[in-house]
Amino acid sequence: MEINISTIPKSTKRENIDDRPHVLQLLPCNIDYDGKANIDKYFIINKLKDEQKKDLINDNNNDNNELNELYETFFRGRRLIGKIHEINKDCEGYIFKEATPNINNELITQDEEMNEQTRDWDTIRKFDSFMVWEQNEIPSPSNNQILKSLEWLEISKVIHEPTPPSPTI
Repeated sequence: MEINISTIPKSTKRENIDDRPHVLQLLPCNIDYDGKANIDKYFIINKLKDEQKKDLINDNNNDNNELNELYETFFRGRRLIGKIHEINKDCEGYIFKEATPNINNELITQDEEMNEQTRDWDTIRKFDSFMVWEQNEIPSPSNNQILKSLEWLEISKVIHEPTPPSPTI
């Protein structure tokens, strides 16, 4: 199967570009739905006040460093704590949408024919940050697999850098 990924947006019309900050929401659950949702009406995000942040420190043994910008929302009756995660300058974030499948019938040999499906993915949006949510605790690499994998990118960069030769005496 051939997969084609385009990182160049097909449409650059102003109405197709979403400029709202932090529209990417990484929720700690799986939702069996792909499509638009009226999050402006139902997914209301509030910035946490200092006294609410202090409760999180006491409850979850978190550092003060994690408490700069924290947010709270409720999803299906459950309290979620969120924070904005900025993507490293060396990386780029993209949202893709699968284009309509294109099926090609190609003759492999004279005796057998095989259907090969090509999948095309188009860029919908480029992003440099997203909002990470956890239930009743501050999102961190210790409790969120995406943050842990992004932390690994930093570690990997360090361990794969060339080391300078040691000085000779």
